[in-house]
Parts: sequence; C-alpha cells; structure tokens
Amino acid sequence: MFNIMYADVSPLNNETIYAAAYDILPPFRQKKADSLRHRKDKNLSIGAWLVLKIALGKAGFDIDELEFDVQKGGKPYIINKEERDKIYFSLSHSGNIALAAVSDCTVGADIEESGSFNPDICRRFFKKAERDAIFSLLDEERQGNMFFRIWTLKESYVKMTGRGISGFSECEIIPDKPKQTKTNLPGCIFNEYEAIGYRIGVCSLSDEAPSFEKVNIIKLFAENAIGL
Repeated sequence: MFNIMYADVSPLNNETIYAAAYDILPPFRQKKADSLRHRKDKNLSIGAWLVLKIALGKAGFDIDELEFDVQKGGKPYIINKEERDKIYFSLSHSGNIALAAVSDCTVGADIEESGSFNPDICRRFFKKAERDAIFSLLDEERQGNMFFRIWTLKESYVKMTGRGISGFSECEIIPDKPKQTKTNLPGCIFNEYEAIGYRIGVCSLSDEAPSFEKVNIIKLFAENAIGL
C-alpha cells in the first residue's frame, strides 16, 4: 500500500468551501491554521489535511480515528494502537499545491514550485557531484530543472528520516534517467513526479510502485466524498 495524492488548494479561497473544510479539521489542525497569518498559508495547511484524509481513506484508514504526534525534529507521525496497523505519511506544499504520501513503510515527500534557483544554495547544501550535475548543463532552464529534481529528492530523504535540513550533508542524490537515481543511500528508493510547474520527490523504504493521483477539492465537496 503506497499512494501519493496532491491537490490545487485555490478553491479554498472561496469562503464557503474554506469554512466547510475548516469545520472538519481536528482541533489541533484548526489551531495550526489559525496561527498562520496569510490566507495562502492557511489554505495550504487545510488542503494538506484534506489530501491526507483522502490518501489515508484510500489505504483503508479513517483519519478521525487516528492519533497524531510530532517527533523531536518536527516530523508528524501516527500513534498506532496495533503493530499490524502501522501507517506512515508525509505532507508537503508549495505554491498552490498540497501533497500527501501514505505508505506502510516510512516515507518522505517534497513538492517545490519550479522557477529560478540561487547558485549559493547549491554551494551551501549540495555535494560536489550534485553541483557538477547541475552546472555541467548548458542552459539555465535545464540547470533549474536539475536543481529542483535534486532538491526535492534530498528533501524527501531528510523528511523520511526526520533529520531536517542538517541531513542534506549526509546524502548524495543525482537523478539520472527519469525515475532512476544515483545515491549513496542503500535501501532508499526514490520516485520523481511532475505536476504543471512543480517537481515532486518521494523517498521510502518500500519497493512497491506508488499510485500518483490528483484530487479535485471542488469535486470532493460537491460529491460529499469526504464526510461533510
């Protein structure tokens, strides 16, 4: 069981849809949304929970029956009542897209809106082979594409491990052909995806091929598909 889902959260700019989505959040997620200053950030936080709800439902779990906690490094996880019911997830958002990955193995996922990149970030966080993979390319567009491929894959690794940005220094990840990655991390399996204007990287210990699906928030509400 391994599924990845994402959604454009722009519909949450509609006050009626926002209020309906907010009302189905657990209190701790409502508090998180309330703590955010900008509406865009609120939408992303709420949208991520909606997508997680759908992804967990597809895996056979009711999100309202699960208990959540946060590790020391900030990685959220589910407190399992039964060993056989272990379930792992990872949330990410960027731009107007929220994403959730759900698996029965530990997992990390990252999404980044594509665009220009700062070479200083490469020098600070990337290993030499990773920098060479970027700057050996001849034009800025291809360099930017390679940068975001590497960045999302490295982020997915540190999110899987819960180590945060400090974990960047221990991993070397160089995308080769599509969905093929050279890495110094035995046992880690990487998957790459694209949405229009976005790069997505997923790292897990599962060799199962994950499903990848876009969620339509308006359709979900219209069809009463998320328990409203």
